[in-house]
Amino acid sequence: MSFNFDSFSKKLQDVAAQTTSKFNETIGNIDFNQIQEKTTSTFDKTTRMIEEKTNINNLDITQFPEEFTTSVQKFKHYEELITKTLNFTSIVDSNDYDLNVSLSSSLKNIDVQDWKASINNIGERLKTTTNGLINNGTLTNANFEKNLDKKAYGFDHTFSAKTLDCLNLLKDYPEDEFLRMKLLEFSNMENSLGDLKLIKNEVYKSEFNLALKNVLATKFQPIHKLIKSVEDNRLTYDIQRSKILEYTKRNNSSTIDQSKLEEMRTKLNIDEDSFATSIENTILEINTLFEHLNLLDYFKKLVQAELDYHKNSVKLLESFDF
Repeated sequence: MSFNFDSFSKKLQDVAAQTTSKFNETIGNIDFNQIQEKTTSTFDKTTRMIEEKTNINNLDITQFPEEFTTSVQKFKHYEELITKTLNFTSIVDSNDYDLNVSLSSSLKNIDVQDWKASINNIGERLKTTTNGLINNGTLTNANFEKNLDKKAYGFDHTFSAKTLDCLNLLKDYPEDEFLRMKLLEFSNMENSLGDLKLIKNEVYKSEFNLALKNVLATKFQPIHKLIKSVEDNRLTYDIQRSKILEYTKRNNSSTIDQSKLEEMRTKLNIDEDSFATSIENTILEINTLFEHLNLLDYFKKLVQAELDYHKNSVKLLESFDF
């Protein structure tokens, strides 16, 4: 079969023509004036920010209204309060947070198989305890049960396992059977205390830590964008004011272009309106945030969780018969 060079050449020309057409169409859709305006605006803002920070030219900087600065300051203080609190309470996200480094390293001495055997019934007992608390209205978190199989245990569970591990030291002494039995009861009680702490920890994790992190992400973060918009609009407004001032200084009544000056003043009015509107919107959103935040409610849940934990712990401790 012979190669048809003319046919191949025509197809190649068609492909080239289509590519050129698409390229021209793409180029035609690009607004180079808009790109230039954005580039110039970014450059002007960067230059203005440097000049304001260095204060070389003794610039006239527009001040924000007191209502705006007060609202933003309160907003940032509330955000800092939440962030600093979460920086501490987030340690509860690890169930073994109440084990110090020294104690954690000592766990290597525990017989792993014995420890596993000692806590095999923790899950079932904890589920029973949890269901009882749910029925009593103590625990309301529906996601708790799926977290029961986590392998990180805290002080109480670890102390229980350590005590159980030590029972083997007394197995050859029948006269100490009562002591072994009571230590076994003590180990079970410590396990139950650990179970209660896991329940309390879950409230910290989901009802406080996770809930407030969600508040920061969905309520506070969007307001940061609004504050940034206000600052950008202020820069744009002050840049335009400076341009008008510079233009009028460089020209006199005979050389000034009134139409150009009017165009610059029109843009200044638009920039001023944008600046004012962004301030109003930001203040409104901050006020709305505080109206619905109810920050104290999150701490009330912690108080209730601590109260339930300590009440149930007291019941367990009082039930131990020496």
